[in-house]
Amino acid sequence: MRSQEAEDGTAVEHWCLGHAEETGHKRFQAVVTTFLVVVPAAGRGTRHQT
Repeated sequence: MRSQEAEDGTAVEHWCLGHAEETGHKRFQAVVTTFLVVVPAAGRGTRHQT
């Protein structure tokens, strides 16, 4: 089973606790995706791979 996606881990933690109570499962896998935004410094060119 999977919890819903969330930006805040609190909702996922609540889902895990509820699922553990219902099923006895005690181990969960957490998958975290991080997004980065890169802004080049002024006066620097952008490098492109070809």
